[in-house]
Amino acid sequence: MREPPLQELLSTVPRRVILAASQETVDRYRRTIQQATAQGRQPKKIDLSPETLAREAALSAQRRFSPSLRPVINATGIFLHTNLGRVPLAAA
Repeated sequence: MREPPLQELLSTVPRRVILAASQETVDRYRRTIQQATAQGRQPKKIDLSPETLAREAALSAQRRFSPSLRPVINATGIFLHTNLGRVPLAAA
């Protein structure tokens, strides 16, 4: 959490989101290493520097916190497009 990429995010992303993303990033690397050693092979060369882990965690936190809904323009010519949701119409 002290690395610059994560510190910069603290002004825009909640700490809990950054912390969860950091923990998941470390867990992902840990599983990769454990799987390789369980199979009796050397893990591929992995950069475990704090800077690299922080950068990946920061990207993950930004993706989590960014809105998933985006404005769209329905230019299909279809009034009720099923991929954009349906709008109930009055009987009149």
